[in-house]
Amino acid sequence: MESTVSITPQLLYAQWGRADERIPSPSRLVLNYKRLPYKTVWVSIHEVASTLRDLGLEPLQGSLFEYTLPIIADPTPSGPPIIVRDSMAIAQYLDKTYPDEQRLAFPSGSQALQALFLNHISSQRSALWPLVIPLIPAMLNEGASQYYYESRGRLWGMPLEQARPTGEKLEAAWEGVKAEFDLLDSFLEKNDVQSGGVGGDFIMGNRFSFADAILVGYFILMSKVKSDEDGIPWERIRGMNNGRWERMWKKCEEFMEVK
Repeated sequence: MESTVSITPQLLYAQWGRADERIPSPSRLVLNYKRLPYKTVWVSIHEVASTLRDLGLEPLQGSLFEYTLPIIADPTPSGPPIIVRDSMAIAQYLDKTYPDEQRLAFPSGSQALQALFLNHISSQRSALWPLVIPLIPAMLNEGASQYYYESRGRLWGMPLEQARPTGEKLEAAWEGVKAEFDLLDSFLEKNDVQSGGVGGDFIMGNRFSFADAILVGYFILMSKVKSDEDGIPWERIRGMNNGRWERMWKKCEEFMEVK
């Protein structure tokens, strides 16, 4: 059954790139998957804090950064919009507010399992981020690039160009990334029909979920950065594990439209 919604959530998130290169976020994938109408307010990453303060939002507690995107502002019939922060909270809010059993980001009974998966992915990022984060300033506009370079450099305690391994250390880092994806692949093999699963290329087999939005969101980011030494990170990952990750990407392409 199609969702029919008369109100329009506004999705606001950082402009991860130049004005002509706007990148889908996990929240956008969920909105597109659920076929909910929305419009985008683009915010450059160095203007996120001031934009959210202007909306009346308080700093986040216990977060590396006090103000982050995405958020959605969902209009109400009377009064101010409902503002939801954080990708997971947004997906859960959309499921609850606009329920469609055929298009849930968290299908019934999957909440705990998806939380476990996302915890695993968070651990996996520690191997991947040194290969990706230092490359991001080059894909941003000038003001955002300088902000990102300085803020992430402070977080890591060194200039970003020093944070990315080179030479033999670079190849060792990629071996560590491959080991992480090999482990994840071994879990997802349980979805194969010959293993008693339902088949399919999503995390849950034959059904899209929030977990796919998160993982594919990482893939999209990795497809937009490039190193002079080892190229585009996504080009390495897409060929791993018999093409599993490229198949997942293709399954999610219909949800990547940037509106």
